Amino acid sequence: MASKSNDYKVVILGASGVGKTCLGLRFVKDQFVSYTASTIGASFLVKELVCNNQKMTMQIWDTAGQERFRSMAPLYYRGAVAAILVFSITDEASFEKLKEWVRELKVNHPVDEPMVLAIACNKVDLSEQRVVSWEAASQYAESIGALIYETSAKSNTGVNNLFTDVARKLVSNKIRNTEAQSGSGLTALPDPLAADTSGRRKCC
Repeated sequence: MASKSNDYKVVILGASGVGKTCLGLRFVKDQFVSYTASTIGASFLVKELVCNNQKMTMQIWDTAGQERFRSMAPLYYRGAVAAILVFSITDEASFEKLKEWVRELKVNHPVDEPMVLAIACNKVDLSEQRVVSWEAASQYAESIGALIYETSAKSNTGVNNLFTDVARKLVSNKIRNTEAQSGSGLTALPDPLAADTSGRRKCC
């Protein structure tokens, strides 16, 4: 878990070139850079927010998507409480890679630490080149209990909604779990990673 009670570690996962770095920069700095060098290992961004009347800090880890860094990934998402899974709507292979990341998270993430999942269907500014439909993506998101958004860092579409809704979900989960542990009668929220991927359970 994060070192401070109001700090939340969020990892951005996905294939190389799908726009992970651009999404993080757009949200944190409101910047768009048309060309960014491939991330080596991971980069780190910080964003302070107020959600549900609570101050929070999102520690956003932008991980490398290249296969040669794949073995390092568990080091970067260890302790994460949310994962934003990114694919390009113009690249079917990146959508299939996203499913591999989910399977890897299921294997490596502790079952007693629920994780918020969100899918970013990125590069919607290139809708004329779309090969992955919204229906296919949303069906998969529902099967793993993930939030889902259509995004574009270039046109600034859906980016704030993606990150702020993840933030709200994290704060809400923490409040509910704290109340459950204090004996209020509420039950702790289930971990979507523990769900059968053939199910239809939503977490949003």
